[in-house]
Amino acid sequence: MEQEEAGPLIARIGEQHGLIDLKLAAYKVIGAALFNPDDDRVGKDEGAGTAPPENGGSAGSTDTGP
Repeated sequence: MEQEEAGPLIARIGEQHGLIDLKLAAYKVIGAALFNPDDDRVGKDEGAGTAPPENGGSAGSTDTGP
């Protein structure tokens, strides 16, 4: 719905029912916009081969000096 259509509609509903009645609906709309579905993950999948070394250190930090 375009803003030109939504503005008058919300104003009319607000006058008839009061904007507080729209609180739950607004909360759900904003929540849906902010939080993606569980199957829409961002980033790389963590799978086989991504486990850290057994000792928890990286190779560069565990090398001994000459």
